[in-house]
Amino acid sequence: MKKLLIVLAALPAFFAPLPAAAQDEGMQEIIVTGSRASFGGGGVRPVQPASIPAVGFRRTADFAVRSASITGDTRDRARRISEINQMVENAIRLAPRYGIQLSFGSKIVEDLDLANYRDFTRANLVGAGRPDTSRINFLVKVPLNDNSDMEAIEKKMDDFVDAVTPVGRAEFLGKGSINLSVVAPDQYRNNIIAAIAKDSAEVSAKIGPEYAVKLSGMQERVDWARWGDKQVLLYIPYEMTILPKG
Repeated sequence: MKKLLIVLAALPAFFAPLPAAAQDEGMQEIIVTGSRASFGGGGVRPVQPASIPAVGFRRTADFAVRSASITGDTRDRARRISEINQMVENAIRLAPRYGIQLSFGSKIVEDLDLANYRDFTRANLVGAGRPDTSRINFLVKVPLNDNSDMEAIEKKMDDFVDAVTPVGRAEFLGKGSINLSVVAPDQYRNNIIAAIAKDSAEVSAKIGPEYAVKLSGMQERVDWARWGDKQVLLYIPYEMTILPKG
């Protein structure tokens, strides 16, 4: 039987625990758009490796996510904010009937509920492009599984938006494109490493005993990319190098 040699570059770093802050981020719910995104420098980063590695762990995302907003143009500001808040509350109360959850966040997702929505709107209300208009942005999401029908989910979201009871001049807008989210991407690190190790062993067996497979970058954070309508690819931006032995 051929002996397989796989060299892990920076071996201590590979097994070293991640910093506490990084671990906390990696255990939260993360938005996955059509563009790749990942962690780094204490937060979610836009800087990406040159290409996605050939091997990773693919799975169905946890949620389908769509941006939504409630806009009001009542001239009196206090009344306008009250109408927006009341419509947000209507949406939160109606959501469970449609199998929908409300949340907020552009990268890391947090729940929007009856306990926090007033504080959320107070801190995040913005202008809506015209005088005497205000808007609050949030997310509408639906849990996914392997059998989920994305067209049915999109219709469910549309029906929910149409069903929310309006208040005054407040208007619910939320029929844009659907993104995905994944909960705690760091929990799949071992799945990714197992896939990489299996691929590396297969490569080593094919190239013969005169060569070794070297893996570098295995200490990097888990990254992610959308893969089709409802799947995500979770990966570590590693590099594989084939080296002659001796």
